[in-house]
Amino acid sequence: MAAPTYVGTVNSFNPHKGWGFIESADAKNLYGSDVFLMKNDLNSFGVSRGDQVSFNVTQSDKGPRATNVKVLTVGPDGLQSFFGELRSFNGEKGFGFITSPASESIFSKDCFVLAGEFGDVYPEQGMHVQFKAKMGERGPVASEVRVLGQPGGFGGKGGQGGFGGKGGFGMSQWDGGFGGKGFGGKGFGGFDGGKGFGGGFDGGKGFGGKGFGGGFDGGKGFGGGFDGGKGFGGGFDGGKGFGGGFGGKGGFGGGYDGGFGGGFGGKGGFDGGKGGWGPSEPKESDVFFGTVKSVNEKGFAHIACQSIEKIYGRDMFAHRTSIEEANVQPGQPVSFSVSMGPKGPHAVNIQPFDEQSAGQVFVGQVKTFNETKGWGFINSPAAMQMFKSDIFLHKNELNGKTVSMGDQVSFTVDATGGRASAKNISTGAGGRAPGRN
Repeated sequence: MAAPTYVGTVNSFNPHKGWGFIESADAKNLYGSDVFLMKNDLNSFGVSRGDQVSFNVTQSDKGPRATNVKVLTVGPDGLQSFFGELRSFNGEKGFGFITSPASESIFSKDCFVLAGEFGDVYPEQGMHVQFKAKMGERGPVASEVRVLGQPGGFGGKGGQGGFGGKGGFGMSQWDGGFGGKGFGGKGFGGFDGGKGFGGGFDGGKGFGGKGFGGGFDGGKGFGGGFDGGKGFGGGFDGGKGFGGGFGGKGGFGGGYDGGFGGGFGGKGGFDGGKGGWGPSEPKESDVFFGTVKSVNEKGFAHIACQSIEKIYGRDMFAHRTSIEEANVQPGQPVSFSVSMGPKGPHAVNIQPFDEQSAGQVFVGQVKTFNETKGWGFINSPAAMQMFKSDIFLHKNELNGKTVSMGDQVSFTVDATGGRASAKNISTGAGGRAPGRN
């Protein structure tokens, strides 16, 4: 007898972690809960909260899990979401191509992408991304690119790390969590192989404070950790890799002072290569810009910010005290920094932000500029006073000119992407046309 097919709505999905949940009344009546959704069951198609999907269900000791998932939601003009890899990128011309089995099954070729679709992230060949695409006049065109991982996967060989905390069990069947004093060094399933990624879903008070489950369907190892504090869940079924795509038999190593230990190895999905870093964690000195999205009856709030969405896959949480000190309301533009607390990142140093004043013309000097990567920063006392940071400069905004450290420029600032970026740049005496010394 064929397994029943259900239709439901994605009520949460974190593309960085590679999992989420589907809400379906029919499935919930039978299984008593929302259905767990893994990235590897999407076959390189992407989803976001609110998307409609059809699926079958398999039952495990952890609860119901979706299989044979098909994304039913299609946007305007056939716009769909995919997971893929930046196959090539020409920094001088400012464009490249993204490859994805799912998009190729629809468009029969890789998707063209412009540098501007990456926001304030410099595109590099091999990046793992989520993106949307539709057919253009000359072929499929990618847009709204979100970087999920740098070339080669997350991390190198691991190092110090380990699992901190006193242990305890997670708060739900998916959170898991194991007690004990933790493991240092390479950890289980480290960079020398092992059999899959252990771990589970940030919950409880297990390893490193957040806890790791025993692995979906009994994984056989434990991922590494960040400074013995934050930890990182692994894959499932003892060998399919993180999010169903990164590596096969390898595993995460023991952690590396705030980075990802291990490395993605083996055969499945994207090969580990030489390692690299995932989306970078913000420093407390970094300044972001967004809009207060909501404030509940308890005074807690969330701030919508595109840059934060790319890093964490969600809005930024703000404590009641920070909101009260800033005296801000829903819908109000704000600047803020990010601090890592025991329960995760949250907004600090929240201040009202005047978007209209930000449109004025500023004058400053190029503080740094890397011609190979095509970006740098501008120092401007007037802009610093308003934006609390140097201003990001991308070569695509130079209209074919080049700049060097110390060159004088005038510019406006756009913070709608979440970070202060220079636009409408005019070079002064120091600005040079390409090829000039």
